Amino acid sequence: MIKVSFRAAVATVLLLVSQCTFALGLGDPVLSSDLSSPLRLSVPLTGLTATGIDIDEVRVEVPDYLGQVSLGILDPILPENMKVALIIDGRGAAIVRITTPTAVREPALRFALRASWKGGSVLKKYEFIIDPPAVAYSPVRSVAPPPVLRQTTALAPTATSALASAARGARAGTNY
Repeated sequence: MIKVSFRAAVATVLLLVSQCTFALGLGDPVLSSDLSSPLRLSVPLTGLTATGIDIDEVRVEVPDYLGQVSLGILDPILPENMKVALIIDGRGAAIVRITTPTAVREPALRFALRASWKGGSVLKKYEFIIDPPAVAYSPVRSVAPPPVLRQTTALAPTATSALASAARGARAGTNY
């Protein structure tokens, strides 16, 4: 009986400690830009309101190339001049916005994002394939209008009827 209650107490303590340790998290990103346009990426910061951590205490960064390699990101692909900002959106959720002032030319991105606060930090690796801009496809119809037969002389009706009978005869005998 003592073993069961001891195990339950240890499990409860570990559960509480793990919740405090991993209080904040980085969610699934939303990429809202195309290739050859400036990067616009939003990553939700989860658990900020539940922990009571003030948004001013949280620091979010994308480490530079050497920092990425030291964190274990092999061959990081970073666009130039990435700007990272932690904001509160209209619904009260904390969002990490990652943008670039210039167009992204590399179709693949691979980097780590780190959020740190007084009680700990969280690191998450992101990999993207950026699609090229969508091209609107509208097929162009090139349908030629039917030929107009005009009567210009008195001989035209016979020429017209001869052409029409020749065309009917060609359709009737469909030998190719």
